[in-house]
Amino acid sequence: MDAVGHWTVRHSHTLYDNEYFRLRRDACELPGGSALPRYYVWEVADWANVIALTAQRELVLVRQYRHGAGCHFYEFPGGVIETAEADTPASAAARELREETGYVPGRLEALGALYPNPALQNNRLHVFLALDCARVGPPELEPGEDLVTELVDLDAYLRDNGLGLPRHALMLAAFTLAVPRLHAIYPDLTAGD
Repeated sequence: MDAVGHWTVRHSHTLYDNEYFRLRRDACELPGGSALPRYYVWEVADWANVIALTAQRELVLVRQYRHGAGCHFYEFPGGVIETAEADTPASAAARELREETGYVPGRLEALGALYPNPALQNNRLHVFLALDCARVGPPELEPGEDLVTELVDLDAYLRDNGLGLPRHALMLAAFTLAVPRLHAIYPDLTAGD
């Protein structure tokens, strides 16, 4: 198989820019010499999410409405890594867990990073596992956040595969990073095999 080369950006133009993302249009040359005059890239800050478990093996999930899809989803707490505040992926994961759910981790482990949509976006989703989480207070939601914290038994989550709500692809992808570690921590975990 031939090696795949990098594209050369001949020029780039910002189409839209706000505090959340930047949309740019690139004119690219492919390794074989052909031109791609309009390729759109959505520049977004990196995100962090946290698969959080209490000492009782309950997942700390948030249920929220996602307007783009028009329905509710179970999700792992998470959000933007604030580069202006010198946030790290780990500090963002712990902060988002606390703000969205009122829980803090006893231990926090990095599981890896995923690219949400590398064809169109430049950012990564950093995934963490939080163990022995404890509730220290109520959630501290930001304006525009409308979510509910729910504790769900880990075995039930694995068995019921989404608990009846539509599946969020990024959450399922993140969870696949956690499964080997969860099996190491909980050898009796058999659901979802």
